[in-house]
Amino acid sequence: MSVTIEQIVLDLKRVCIKQKDREALGDSLISETESVNKQIEAMKEYQDDLEVLNKLARERSNLQLIAQIHQENPQIREIQQENRQLKACLEDHQHALEHIMQKYREHTQKKIKETKLDFSSVQNKQHIEIIHKQSEKIQEMAAVMRKATEIDEEKINKEYEYLSQLITENKGLREMLEISHKFGDNRLLGEDKATQTEESELNDSWSPNKPPLKSS
Repeated sequence: MSVTIEQIVLDLKRVCIKQKDREALGDSLISETESVNKQIEAMKEYQDDLEVLNKLARERSNLQLIAQIHQENPQIREIQQENRQLKACLEDHQHALEHIMQKYREHTQKKIKETKLDFSSVQNKQHIEIIHKQSEKIQEMAAVMRKATEIDEEKINKEYEYLSQLITENKGLREMLEISHKFGDNRLLGEDKATQTEESELNDSWSPNKPPLKSS
């Protein structure tokens, strides 16, 4: 069963809402990552402090150094434990986000396949409509020019120039349509046969290279 445009719009709205939720989750992960980075910076500062302590240790006795290390060891272990927990939490969130994005991509691809819209057919129809409209304009202009025998030479030249432009544009659109048929749907070729016959006869009788009429 084909999916309507309204259903596609509703699905896209739901996907947008889900995407906002995922962005909120991503912001939360970023915040947690920043927290982890702060912890890492704290560890770096602690390492710097250790280097300072090492320098000071050269001037202190071993007993004083051991006592100071025993005082700071619990803090180090606490920070390391918190760092491990934060890294584990970040990995869990990353896996969850990857899973959500995979489901989103699968859902989007499924919806696109279910629409079954023939975009090449739509484009071909639009080209055919333009060709038909230009064909009608050309025929109207040809009829006007047949009756314009008493118009001055300048106006007739302008009419021929406009007609030549329309014929050129019509040929260009037909070439585009033929290219589209080669790479797309060929079911619409029959719809343009009548227009091609009319345009062929019109091109023979109203060639853009035909010399303009001279006013009597």
